[in-house]
Amino acid sequence: MVKVKGEDRAGTQVIITKEGILLIYHAVGEISQEIGSLYGLSNCIERAYSVNLAILGPENPYRILARTKYPLYVPLKSCELYGSEKYPIDVPVVVFLTGAIFIENKLLDHAVAGDKYIVLFSADINKLIEYMFRQNIR
Repeated sequence: MVKVKGEDRAGTQVIITKEGILLIYHAVGEISQEIGSLYGLSNCIERAYSVNLAILGPENPYRILARTKYPLYVPLKSCELYGSEKYPIDVPVVVFLTGAIFIENKLLDHAVAGDKYIVLFSADINKLIEYMFRQNIR
């Protein structure tokens, strides 16, 4: 399992790419004010779930080829953070992926937010992989 600050959990199924095995996972831990500011948050969040990515070796999945330096996504909206009158939540500061669909170069992930709502993420898989290798974080 890839380790980041905090405790890690599984995410969606892995996706085999020509660069390696794409692992989409969520981690639980602190989102510092420095990291939070990259996403438009003004305060540190002591304990939150975030979405992260890693590319594992195709022949040896224990070998991490690249991973995201910062979470790909952190709780941002009211239905992901602390809820609101319009969007009450069951569990605060939670976003975790539950499934992925890969069509051509498009990645579609659905996630649970606040343990109550479903959120859809989409991205160009090639851009995500390029981004991870450009950061060269292992």
